Amino acid sequence: MVHGRLAVSPNAASASLTLTCSVQSSAAGSTVSNSISDGDVTFDQEGSGGTDNVSGASASNSVNSLPALTVTKSVSPTGAVNVGTNLIYTIGVSNSGQQTATNLAINDACPSGTSSISSSTATGSYSVVHGRLAVSPMPPVPPHANLLCAIQCNWFHRLQLHL
Repeated sequence: MVHGRLAVSPNAASASLTLTCSVQSSAAGSTVSNSISDGDVTFDQEGSGGTDNVSGASASNSVNSLPALTVTKSVSPTGAVNVGTNLIYTIGVSNSGQQTATNLAINDACPSGTSSISSSTATGSYSVVHGRLAVSPMPPVPPHANLLCAIQCNWFHRLQLHL
């Protein structure tokens, strides 16, 4: 609770007090309200210590929900493939929330039995280290937006000879 005194000059018709509050993530998706009632405001008019003639007020804000991310993954071609086929895995990130998602990173790798050939992303930058695709930092994903990146792998078969 904040306590303070507001000094009003004798000739002023009104005065204001500013209270600055920071919205916390726990309030996402809700409404925050701040009310002041007649008991919250007092005045001393010539020693009367009165609360009469004071009316209350309130103000509220809707707080946007946090980003709501959905990650999808697809492969092309689908179904059975031959040795030597290039497989392209596409990773999608969609944000159905009301706030922009920031500081995202994606890490993915070609599955065992394949080797990494190439990677791409529509935006942002990526690197491939030991066959793992790392997209970091990803660009922000605004509300109701999508981001795609892909990793291309070659399916191979190891032949073991026993002599």
